[in-house]
Amino acid sequence: MIQTQRLQDLRLPTSTLPTTDLTRLAAPADIPTPEALSEVASLAAQAFIEGETMADGLGHYLSRACRLDKLDATGERRLGRAMRAGLRPDGSLTPAAQLAYEEFVERNLRLVVYFAKRFAHSRDDLLDLVSAGNAGLMTAVHKFDPDRGIRFSTFAAWDIHSQIMAELRQRHRPVHLPRNIHEQLTAARRVEAELVQKFGREPTETEVSVELGWAPDHLTELRRLTQTGLSLDAPQEEDGSLTLADRIKDEHATDPAGAAECADQAAYVRRLLQRVDIRERRILCLRHGVGTDHEWTLEEIGRELGVTRERVRQLEGLALQKIRGEVGRRPAA
Repeated sequence: MIQTQRLQDLRLPTSTLPTTDLTRLAAPADIPTPEALSEVASLAAQAFIEGETMADGLGHYLSRACRLDKLDATGERRLGRAMRAGLRPDGSLTPAAQLAYEEFVERNLRLVVYFAKRFAHSRDDLLDLVSAGNAGLMTAVHKFDPDRGIRFSTFAAWDIHSQIMAELRQRHRPVHLPRNIHEQLTAARRVEAELVQKFGREPTETEVSVELGWAPDHLTELRRLTQTGLSLDAPQEEDGSLTLADRIKDEHATDPAGAAECADQAAYVRRLLQRVDIRERRILCLRHGVGTDHEWTLEEIGRELGVTRERVRQLEGLALQKIRGEVGRRPAA
């Protein structure tokens, strides 16, 4: 019964999984035992490698995670010492040390699966979180000291967990905030909870800041940085007929699409006017109010150019005939 339930959890049905709690930023307290890790990895492989899942990246990863046996304490010390012995002054590894590093990582992939599946709501979620956890695993392998007498699963738990939480935080915010900001907010929430128990009421920002030794306006600034954004498509009415964009829209603002179309048309008209001579171009511009505050009459243009009204009409017709011929020969765009 327990194995059946774990297999169901590993298949990640959204309805049965808990929601992601981003407030759990501390190091995980329930570090898995090697036996638990072995069972989790085996069940994961059994759940995901069936049928068509073997063809995708997640099925391949889980198969790889279960391919090798788990390391015991002796194996961890052996690989850790081999890595340290092959560490060059510039931080690179010798070929032998690189092989030890790769084996160390592969033997502990199941540790990443153990933590990633606790926060995944779908197969895609699990794949993303496993990718983030792998980065933490590789960091922990590089930092691991085999002579300190501590098991690697306990040592690496923090790095893997913190990388997964960083991935979740980044996913839930349109703008990524640095990790130190999240750590300060976590400390503030913890102090707030303590002061609520102490005072029997919600503490003020000043009381929290004094307790943490911060400047009075530091907590206010932190909370301003972490304000969540609002979608312009968020409905403002129960029937969804009105959105936030509708409420804040400037009715007098220029429509970008219309402005772009007008700019294209103006450029096209300028190209067409280059096909007539200067006097004909002047007549067309004045006749249609281009560059002026009104449309000029034939008499006004005649007085401006020193010709008769009839001559202005003839020149206008000649210019329009040239432009119509140009439009017929060349595409408008």
